[in-house]
Amino acid sequence: MRALQRVSAPVYVVSHHGKTFRCFSRNTAIKRLAHFMTQRMFCRAGIETRPVTKVDRDDVAIHYINKPIQRYWDAQARCERRLRKILSRK
Repeated sequence: MRALQRVSAPVYVVSHHGKTFRCFSRNTAIKRLAHFMTQRMFCRAGIETRPVTKVDRDDVAIHYINKPIQRYWDAQARCERRLRKILSRK
């Protein structure tokens, strides 16, 4: 099974490392695939994409998950550009 393929229905199927999603537009499918690939590489490198902040309130520890770091967004944008470039050649 290829990473990005079009099935007989008007949807795109994106699968990467066992996760599968159906997307109605090509744009969404490319973004989803870029997200999968970027997330996997950050995980392999041991870099947190969404750092956790510990907040103490009333003697209760709350673990707040922050927004993704800028380095992650930049990597995902690069991956998306490269995917579009590869697909434009086909």
